[in-house]
Amino acid sequence: MAKSELGQNIRRTFMLTNQTRLLQSDPNASYLHNPGSEPLTIATLGEVLAESANKYPNRIAIRSIHEDITLTYEELLTQADSLGCTLRANGFNKGDRLGIWSHNMAGWILTVLAAARVGLISVFINPVYEKSELSFCLKKTGMKGLIIGNSLSNRDYYNSLKHLIPELDGCKPGSLISEQFPDLTTIISLEKEKLDGVFTFDSLLGNKTNQVSKYGSEIKPEDGSIIHFTSGTTGDPKAALDSHLGVVNNTYFIGRRNGYDEDNQKICVQVPLFHALGSVVTMLGALRHGATLVLAAPMYNIPANINALLAEKCTAVTGTPTMYVDMISQIRERGDLPLRLRMALAAGAPCSPQLIRDMNKYLKADSVLALYGMTETTASVFQSKPGDDIDVVADTVGYIQDHVEVKVVDEDGQTVPFGGSGELLVRGYNTMICYWDEPEKTKNTFTEDGWLSTGDKFTVSPDGYGRVVGRLKDIIVRGGENIAPKEIEDLLNTHPDVIESQVVGISDERLGEELCAVLRTRDGVTVTLDDVRKFCSGHIAKFKIPRVLKITEDFPKTASGKIQKYKLRDLIESGCTQYVDAASLRCYNGSLDNPMIVPLDFPRPLINNSCINTSRVTKFFISGFNRNVTSEESITILSAYIERGDVNVVYLDWAEEASKESIGTVLGYLKAASNTQNIGARFAAALLNLLDGGLEFTKVHLVGHSLGAQIAGITGNTLVAQGYILQRASCLDPAGPLYSGLISFKNGVSPECAKQVDVIHTDPGGYGIADRAGTADFWPNYEGGKTVQPGCLRGNFPLLSEEGLCSHIASWRYFAETINDCNCFPAASAPDYATWSSTNGTTNSTIYMGEYLSPEARGNYYLVTNDRSLYGIGEEGTDPNNRIDN
Repeated sequence: MAKSELGQNIRRTFMLTNQTRLLQSDPNASYLHNPGSEPLTIATLGEVLAESANKYPNRIAIRSIHEDITLTYEELLTQADSLGCTLRANGFNKGDRLGIWSHNMAGWILTVLAAARVGLISVFINPVYEKSELSFCLKKTGMKGLIIGNSLSNRDYYNSLKHLIPELDGCKPGSLISEQFPDLTTIISLEKEKLDGVFTFDSLLGNKTNQVSKYGSEIKPEDGSIIHFTSGTTGDPKAALDSHLGVVNNTYFIGRRNGYDEDNQKICVQVPLFHALGSVVTMLGALRHGATLVLAAPMYNIPANINALLAEKCTAVTGTPTMYVDMISQIRERGDLPLRLRMALAAGAPCSPQLIRDMNKYLKADSVLALYGMTETTASVFQSKPGDDIDVVADTVGYIQDHVEVKVVDEDGQTVPFGGSGELLVRGYNTMICYWDEPEKTKNTFTEDGWLSTGDKFTVSPDGYGRVVGRLKDIIVRGGENIAPKEIEDLLNTHPDVIESQVVGISDERLGEELCAVLRTRDGVTVTLDDVRKFCSGHIAKFKIPRVLKITEDFPKTASGKIQKYKLRDLIESGCTQYVDAASLRCYNGSLDNPMIVPLDFPRPLINNSCINTSRVTKFFISGFNRNVTSEESITILSAYIERGDVNVVYLDWAEEASKESIGTVLGYLKAASNTQNIGARFAAALLNLLDGGLEFTKVHLVGHSLGAQIAGITGNTLVAQGYILQRASCLDPAGPLYSGLISFKNGVSPECAKQVDVIHTDPGGYGIADRAGTADFWPNYEGGKTVQPGCLRGNFPLLSEEGLCSHIASWRYFAETINDCNCFPAASAPDYATWSSTNGTTNSTIYMGEYLSPEARGNYYLVTNDRSLYGIGEEGTDPNNRIDN
């Protein structure tokens, strides 16, 4: 179907007369039409939002806690009109695309309203998109302007953009000429400071020439308003264009069912605004009805969201099922909280009946609602009605939305009888106009008579309610039997020891696919495959009972919270060694006993279950070759940090990948060294996952020894390449010639891998690197070349023997001594060894090596130590003449 034909079809749908207000259904087929109890609103988004501002001028529209910003509806409209008029005055025309690449901020909301008021199309971009994904979005929609977020401690939008668009350097704001993005002329930053080639957002809010009426008169209700990118759980994302009328009416009817039109509604925004659940259901739905939006944190942050519910006395919250699972888990930990919600809505994926009941119990919500929709339907197709019984909410995705038609069809496109399952098709004002610049994909998504294919397997009932029974592609074919995983997941989720479940098909030579259940279980509880099989027996057919079981702490997800089953399946197919059995993170709470252990690839429970307190600095220790959590250096350093009591303590356990067991020393080292690249990349991904949960990179300190130091560097460099930077990496005698020579790996440690990189060289040219590698390099007992630390023997020793490693090991011994004693290792600053060795240390400025290193430390530092603990000898250590000879 051509774009113009779609527009005509939408116009016809808008103009339907509502001669009857009763639900219409075909008694012989799964067809429903809800003509609504109120007529459609024929208006633009800008008009109806202005209507809210005029009706509630002094109500609070936005309360951004993390920015300390409060805006009334009148202030919101005034600033939005000023921004919109400034953009039009600076060369933007009706229909131009204005992208928003930012975390949740007040400026995000202002931008959407401004664009709607003057005829621009807002393009919502996932804030965690990297350069290649952003490039795709810019090119796909031909954006003329881009709003970028202000820098977080671990997210620098501007510098990431500069890597993508080098022409920004020296460019006059608004005059960008980019070879790669010829349509893009204007970048606007929500940062306060001025940046090269970029307007500051605040500088565009002072336009006093209000021509909104002129610009608004150009906009038609059926024109494009906003673009969402599909979530990308499979294939490349598509840019779905929604009309003004679609957004205006969906937000109205969604808001009515959510109770947003009641007085003093405050909605906690925990969903990212780029997602349809965040932008349409939550943000625009609230503004359409004069409610208050509460932005708790820039990114998804469970503790901040709960605190916002309490402090701001929020009356409603929206989220994905996964978000509620996490929130309820933490509320259980914190005990009975004085929450009182009028409404909690779950969308983005079907909820299990057990989760719906938990939401009602722990959030103390008067009403728990379900919603089903998709990017292509402007957010909503089905939604619970106020007053729906909890069992109805738990068992369905709600009642058909006003002015929407649905039907369920079989593989041949024939409507199935009520109760039969098939693909859900949707028609109405809420369907998208098109996929931007994708005429063929648009044509394949719509039938000739305007029905949109959802790709979801449904049943509907004559009373107007719908049930998701699976994705058409989310079907497991076991021995010729088609099995819908959701049926099994709903059953497993009622098990008293299961928090959440997923069922996937894994390859089987005989059956084609076998059923694998992946479970998140409650702390300290063991669930076996036999337990699962007994629990399922009698409830579902034998061929539906899982034959394989995996236990995990979390599932791979998109940024909007959708579980990525294809990633889960890939991890299991690869043997699960990276999923459950191998590298992990061990988090300690007060002692070395009973750490919380999570897979490296799924670390979020460390924050969800409060083992990591995001207000504290987190220390991550990484040991070296053939070491593990029970090795001397691990116990010493972890115990020292635990004793301090003011930091989070986490151990990166890669013992299996670092072990020489069964293959010998040489092959074992080759294996371990090769694995540093993989572990570093996965650790970087784990830190990004924790970042989404509220971890701040300004409060992250990596401490690594030998190969562990190389992993710290690789991790830091991986994050830098993605636009993030850690606060500090302490690299204790990073693995040297054997790593970079024999293994031919580039040294992972570099001055750029963190804001502060301190390197302690105790065996330079031996087992440690010989060259400067940090922002501050320390050379204890340096001899101008290969160095033997006091107390270590000189001589030739077998490869990687304990005697030969003595000087290499000294680095972590020195560092460990500083954790609870900040002044034990003063070191003298000198440009090189020759300069230091020619002095007695008294003329050189000193700085303290180790844990309490000054952030200003830069350059080379030299010192001498004792030959036994206590290794530090105070100020005498800065004098080379006090060296102890072996």
